[in-house]
Parts: sequence; C-alpha cells; structure tokens
Amino acid sequence: MAGSTRQLSVDELRTQLSQRLRSNAAFSQTVYQEQPIIMTGSQLKSFVPDAIREAHQIARRQYAQNHSVADVFYEQARLLAGYEDDFEFTGSFSRYFPTYEDMSNEQLRGYFAWRTKVRHGQIEEGSLSFAYVYLYELINLVGVTSAREAYDVMLAFGSTYRHFDTRFGKLFDAWLDDFVIYYGLDAGLLHTRSFAQRDDAFDVLLHHEEHSDGVLFDALVTLGSYAIGASPFFLEHEPELRQLVAHGYRRAHEHHAKLKTTLPAKLSGRMKNERIWLFERAVFANPLAVENAEYQISAHDTVYCRNGAWFRTRYENLEYPLAWVTHLLETCECVLRDAYAYPNTLERTLTTKYLVKAVENQAAQMAEEARLRAQRAVSIDFSQLDRIRKAADETCEKLIVEDESDVAEPVRPSVISSEVEKSRPSRSIGSIGEDFSTPALRASGRNDNGDGLRASNSCHFERSERSERSREISFFASGRNDSEPIDVPSPYAPTLSSEESELVTCLLHRSSVREFERAHHCMASVLVDSINDKLYDEFADICIDASGDEPVIIEDYADELRSLLGID
Repeated sequence: MAGSTRQLSVDELRTQLSQRLRSNAAFSQTVYQEQPIIMTGSQLKSFVPDAIREAHQIARRQYAQNHSVADVFYEQARLLAGYEDDFEFTGSFSRYFPTYEDMSNEQLRGYFAWRTKVRHGQIEEGSLSFAYVYLYELINLVGVTSAREAYDVMLAFGSTYRHFDTRFGKLFDAWLDDFVIYYGLDAGLLHTRSFAQRDDAFDVLLHHEEHSDGVLFDALVTLGSYAIGASPFFLEHEPELRQLVAHGYRRAHEHHAKLKTTLPAKLSGRMKNERIWLFERAVFANPLAVENAEYQISAHDTVYCRNGAWFRTRYENLEYPLAWVTHLLETCECVLRDAYAYPNTLERTLTTKYLVKAVENQAAQMAEEARLRAQRAVSIDFSQLDRIRKAADETCEKLIVEDESDVAEPVRPSVISSEVEKSRPSRSIGSIGEDFSTPALRASGRNDNGDGLRASNSCHFERSERSERSREISFFASGRNDSEPIDVPSPYAPTLSSEESELVTCLLHRSSVREFERAHHCMASVLVDSINDKLYDEFADICIDASGDEPVIIEDYADELRSLLGID
C-alpha cells in the first residue's frame, strides 16, 4: 500500500485544491463577502515584537539579579539599538530614573516610535522620560559609531528639545560636559564645568611682566565683576584707563613680592581637591570600564579618576569674581575721573592707602600730559578752506591793481630819458607770477598750478612786489646799472631793535652767537622769539630755527631776509 502511493507535485496539489474550492458553495460565486480578521484591536495592542520580547528576557535571566540596573539597561539598549516602530501611542510615561523595564509593552512601542522619528530628524515633544532614556542611550554610546558622533547628536537634540520643556536643560548641560571629560574630547567643547577663560586670565596675572598693559587690563576685567567696558568714561578715555589699571596691579604686585604671600596666590586662594560624580542622576553603565584616568581642563584645573572614583583639583576662588580686582577697577576709574574733572564720579572702594596714592599720582601725571598735548595741538577747520582761498584771490587782485596805480606813477622821475625808460625791465603779470617759485612760497606748501592762493601766499606776493618796486625806485633815482647789487631796506620792513638787527646780521654772517650774547649781555633765544614774532606776518612762518643748540636762519628765507632788512 505504501509502495503504491505516489507523492503529488506542487502543481498537482494546487490543481486539486482549486477544484475542491470551486465545488464548495462558499466559493461558487464571484461576489466576495466580509471575512473574520486574524487579530483584534486588543490583540494588536498586546502584540509584543520579537526584539522587545527578547529584551524582557534579558532582564529576567538569572544573571540579571547579580547586575545593576545600569548594566541591564545597557544590554537591553544594545539589543534594541536598531529597532524601529510606527506604533500610535496616545498615553504617557513618567519615571524618575526611567528604563525599559519601567515601561509597559504599549509604552515601549510608543517610545521606539518616537525615537524613530527623532533619528529621522523629526524631533517632537514626547514624555520627558522618553527624552532622558534617549540621552541614556547616547551617553552609553548606543546607536552611534563614535564618541564625537554621540556628542554632536546629543548637542543637536538637546538644543531643540530644551524649548519643549525647561526642566530638561540643566541636567542636559551637565551630562554633556561629563561626556566630554569621560570620553576625552577637546576641552573647548565644555560649557558648564570649564572656567578656562578665568584660568587663562589668572595665568596672565602670574606672568604679568610678559604682557602689555592692554592684555593685563583685559585679564583683570575677566576676573572682576565690574563691567567697565560699558562705562561712558571708558569709551572716552580707554587708553588712559587701561594704562592706569595695569599700573595699579603692577604696583600692588611689587608690594606683595616683599611679603610671604604673592598677589596671585592671595587672589586665587588655596588649591582644593574635591570628589565629583560624572553623569549624576543618569543611568550610566561605564561602557569603557574606566578605573584610572586624568583629564586636563586648563593649566589650573584637572579632573582625574582613581579606582573608579572621580576627583577635581582647582583654585577655589577662581570660580567666582574676585572682589579685590573689582575694587581696583572701580577705584582706578574714579581717580581718573577726578584727575580729568569728569562731571560724574564714583566711589573709591579700594582702601589700601599705598595703592590709592600710587594710582592718584599716575592719574595726575597722565592728566597733565594730556593737557600739554592739547596746548600743542593744531586744529584745522578744513571746511573753511574754500572761503580762505576765495578771500586770498580777491586780496591778490586788489594788491596788483593798487601797487601799479599808486606806486609806479608818482615815483618815476620825469627827467628819465627814453633810453633809460626802454632799458627798464618789463614787469608783466606773467613775470610777477614767476616769483611764486621762491623759497617762501615753497615753504607755505603751495604748488605751481595756481589753484587758489592761500592768505600767506598773498602776503608773500605783496612783499615780493614791494621789494621789486623799491629796487626800481633806487634804479631810476641813481641811474645805476641794474646788474649792480643794491641793498636798500624795504620801506615795508618791520621794525627791529638794534640788538635784534645785530643778531640777524650775526646769524646771516654765521658769526658766533656766544660772543654776541657776551657782548650784549642778553640771551639769543629771547631775541629769536621776538624776531620770529615780528617777522611772522612777512613770512607766514618762523625765519629763525631755535630748536638746535644755536639758532640758525632757515636757508629758504635767508636771501629774502637780507633784502627785506637791507643787510649785506
């Protein structure tokens, strides 16, 4: 019987089944009707995916009783690292230390459906406990390939989710810094645990002699609590205030160098060593199994691990603003305000007498130097240049007309022969214009393009014209040859005293000024000031330079000075 039985092929079996179904009344018609579903709604809710069922089994195994909650969570998280779900969850979940074991099947599927959206860039507000479970996974490096990737994911997620719930931010910031320390990332990524800026400022105080006043000032501002940069007085006198504050600190440092405790040591306080806990209030399984490690936050701040316990060493005072530095900043600004007679003053909070006195003396010296600079400063109103040029042009035209009509006709003798008249040099306006290349004009800063004469150029033009006319008068009166030198004082020359004239002659002849002073029992420097003052209108400049050991005639003005004063 068994040997006569033939095994049917798949195609034959399908054919037989099809024939039987057609013979059945339920399938004899082409109209389809409702059929019972495989699973009800309640059954769907109670459905447990295989991955979640296996995760629950991990917790129920015998070894779980000998492991911590964090270890069990870590094993379950690694198992569920790639699991995704699309379950519609409408309930809620809240626990103080939330783990997978605290969730029902429905809550678990709701969490993984929310996590699936987060991983795809769709961050939604869910239960706060869901957000913490997600962070637990990241700080244990679950679902990421490296510590830096986990940091970036945490930072992006936390920056968005903190807007949904304000309770989230405080723990998140602390865990983010703990993550940097535990996994040895760059210290520049620290946010709350780092005092790197204050530590760097303190390092400037330790080596202040290597830094400029500006760098030292910025370091003190960082360590103090006075916002001096917002002061209106600082905006007006920033360089002076920077210098004064730096001077005050250096003076105090010199004073403490003679004592047992240096100034930086007094400011920083003692070095303290305190126990710390990384990832406090988080489910953290120590995935790297760290027992001994060391992490340098800054030159004055170190975190280290010994036998699984974490510690931190740093100066106790550098975590907070230094009161002494704040008082120094306030007092320096107050003293400088008083020195500059600023209308609003401040309170001098620094009471150390030697230091206040040193700051006051320095501020007084700075204010006096500023006053002297203001006296020597030359203020030029460039907006008035066009008006000055126009006035100079008008003055120049008047001088040309008046000199030709009032001086040339009356002084020419009637007995001059026509030959002499013909031999007289021609004085056209073009030839007069050639006088503009004289040293006096070049010293005034004018070029030869004729664009707008300065008032000083007009004065020089008048002097040149008058000097030339004086020579013409002497020529026609005496009949002398024009090539013969004549030294006749200009009728417009300023009045100098006999001693002043002799000093000018002495300087032009390059004679000894010392012998002149002994002979006349006077000081040449006093006479020089008087001469320069009297001749200023003629030259629009000083003609004697007294800045050297002995006064000297400025070379550009020597010839004109000889002609003006009639000195050989």
